[in-house]
Amino acid sequence: MKALEQFTIKSIKHLQSLLKSFPSGKEKEELHQMRLVIKRIKTLLGLVHFNNKEFSDHKHFIPFRAIFREAGNIRDAGVRKELLAQYTQIHVPFFRSPNLALRKFKKDMPAHTKAVRKQKKIILGEIRDIKSRTYSLYLYKKNKELTTLLSDGITQKDLHGLRKLIKEIIYLTSIKKKKSKIDPFLIESAEKIGNWHDKKTLIPWIRTHVGKEIDTIKRLQAESNSDMQNLRKMFAEYLERRELKVKS
Repeated sequence: MKALEQFTIKSIKHLQSLLKSFPSGKEKEELHQMRLVIKRIKTLLGLVHFNNKEFSDHKHFIPFRAIFREAGNIRDAGVRKELLAQYTQIHVPFFRSPNLALRKFKKDMPAHTKAVRKQKKIILGEIRDIKSRTYSLYLYKKNKELTTLLSDGITQKDLHGLRKLIKEIIYLTSIKKKKSKIDPFLIESAEKIGNWHDKKTLIPWIRTHVGKEIDTIKRLQAESNSDMQNLRKMFAEYLERRELKVKS
């Protein structure tokens, strides 16, 4: 399947380019892009395992997971600082200097680069064996999982797993379709869940470190609850559209 092979090559090359140039003065965006690409690669590994049950997607994801976690440790702290500046009077730079996590990431870069190069050959060898029918069946399976999950009813604790599933479907769909052709529900709901998550994780941090910000906590909680209500409405409308499509 040519489109799948090209998508895989493009994704891994993008990651290699980001690792090679890091840091280039735009660390925030670079780290974000690294994590997005690694999520796409994880989705591809799941597809490979679906095609070849002897292939351990978990084992081959470990080198990418190491990069993902290190990049996340740096970026999450920066995002929290931006949110603090947005919701409170606390203003701090995106990155502190010196930053131990950032220094460690730079030190580990040669090992990360070598590991990605090794995995590239292995993954591409498996990807080239995947037929279009297998890809379509896997995407159908993921869409069915989404419909079942939403039909069962979503609680706050389900949102993280739901967002991961939605992202998988987005990445798989983008192999054959342009972003503009992907169901807007998928793009919008993933973004809204991400925004909800940022607020929910900021609340306990403020309680622990800036206890006096009681009004901020109340505001964040109110916005989080509103986000959840809007998401439930989106989920219901999506299910209704799916049901109408099946009937037609």
